Amino acid sequence: MRTKSKGFHAKILLFGEYSLMAGSRALTIPFKHYNAALYFPEPLMDWRLRRMADHSNKQLLAFLQFLHELESEPLIRGVVDLDAFAEDLRRGIYLASDIPSGYGLGSSGVLVAAVFSRYSRKPVLPADKISPQHLAELKMIFSSMEAFFHGASSGLDPLSAFVDRPLLIGHNQEVSVSTPLPPNNGKGDGGFFLVNTQISRKTSSLVAIFQQKLKSKAFNEMLRQEYIALNDACIDATLCGDTGLSRDISRLSHLQLDLFHEMIPESFRSLWIEGLTSGQYALKLCGAGGGGFLLGYTDNYGDASSAIQTHTSRLIKLPVD
Repeated sequence: MRTKSKGFHAKILLFGEYSLMAGSRALTIPFKHYNAALYFPEPLMDWRLRRMADHSNKQLLAFLQFLHELESEPLIRGVVDLDAFAEDLRRGIYLASDIPSGYGLGSSGVLVAAVFSRYSRKPVLPADKISPQHLAELKMIFSSMEAFFHGASSGLDPLSAFVDRPLLIGHNQEVSVSTPLPPNNGKGDGGFFLVNTQISRKTSSLVAIFQQKLKSKAFNEMLRQEYIALNDACIDATLCGDTGLSRDISRLSHLQLDLFHEMIPESFRSLWIEGLTSGQYALKLCGAGGGGFLLGYTDNYGDASSAIQTHTSRLIKLPVD
């Protein structure tokens, strides 16, 4: 068996896509359907696995070089044991991950969390022992580290992977660890689900569209006066298990269809509209949109699944924990 470090899960941004950049709250949860961990190679590895391991090892080596450059920053200096990281890289350490890239599931964040967890010079505390101040410090450290992949990062994806618990982001960007969410919001067979568009996308180009939209006075007013309040209401209903969540998500879905039309893949717009028309389900963006997953909510998963599978069979029921 391959020797490995602690495993880390993908994450899903339930609410807060784009509006977080305009001051709304946000809510993330771990997505344990996908995971990743650092491994050392074995002598008799399958050639496909060997090729993947070599590719990952080279990426980690480039990441190490980036971290050496970050050592000049007071926040980062001495935080990660770069000598130990370099030695493990010489031994062939790599990240084995089944998290799809370009889906908004935090694939690069998981890599950052895995490296930090293994090579941090400070003891790694369990989630229930991390203070709000420590969360804020970790978020800043992760923001600097994940800049290797995106050029700019909030640090939220690595933090979500590292803590592996639901995270609530407040209006002032403060982060707190949320208690486990109520299962299915008291709806029996209802709850959240994912639709896989099987379309990879780049977040940067979609964020550029959003920033252009912000220049419109009408868009800005709708976003700040109506959309953010509705986004926050959905978060409150989710956290409390409120039966009004279905109504609020339907309203949010209508607004996203108007405000973020370009972020909804064209081949899935009819499916989106059908859910709103029939009332069987409501779809919303999951992260930046443009592909990846769509997030859905329904009061009856069986009915929603039957309706959606006339369009696509790529449906995943989402356990909320």
